[in-house]
Formats: sequence, structure tokens, C-alpha cells
Amino acid sequence: MQNIVQITDVTLDELLDKIGKTFAERTSPKAVSFTPVMITVLNKKEASKTLNISESLFDKFQARGILPTTVIAGYNRQHKPINRWCQHHLLLIRPIILKLKYCQSEDQYLKTKEEIYSILGI
Repeated sequence: MQNIVQITDVTLDELLDKIGKTFAERTSPKAVSFTPVMITVLNKKEASKTLNISESLFDKFQARGILPTTVIAGYNRQHKPINRWCQHHLLLIRPIILKLKYCQSEDQYLKTKEEIYSILGI
């Protein structure tokens, strides 16, 4: 959405100064808040519901490496990490997964896997 402003009785120097200030305000860094953020960690059942796919399809995608686990949620009795999925990561990749829902092409699986990994920064 663009805002339209009518300018009257302004010199060229004043106009350039105003545009410069507006540009500086838009590009200046904002104050960073260091408040703690809650990360929602999901198990397989909740993750498949978030993605709006069945658990069997979720298993299929996970076996192909399309759905990477992104959080270590703890350790099991053998002291191996238990990996889970973050809700905000799954919401980012949800549209991509829904496009892949009825796909059977190996090439499309590989392209989707690369796209998801690039979105998540893995």
C-alpha cells in the first residue's frame, strides 16, 4: 500500500531533506527486545496436525528427509537426543508440504527438500 502526499510551496532542498529523513527513519535499526519467547515443540501427532497431513504421510516425508527435526527436546534413557519439531518452522513450510501432498515424483521430492532446508537455514 502506498501513501500519496501532495507537496506545495516547497523548495527543492526542503523536499530532498524531507525525503532523506523519511528514508533514514525507514532504514534505521529498531530497538531489539530481549524478552523470552516461547517455542512450541511438537511431537509427531501434533506436527502432522499442524501441517494438515496424515501421520502416515508425515512418516513418509520424514523418512525421505523432507521434514527435518529442528529442536532437541531432551534425552532418552540411553542419553541420545530426542528430536522434535517447532511449530513456527512447520507453519513456514506448510504451503510447500501441502503442494507436495499428492506428488509421486522423486525429482519433486528432492527439489522440495532443498527448498525446505533453505527456508529453515539448515
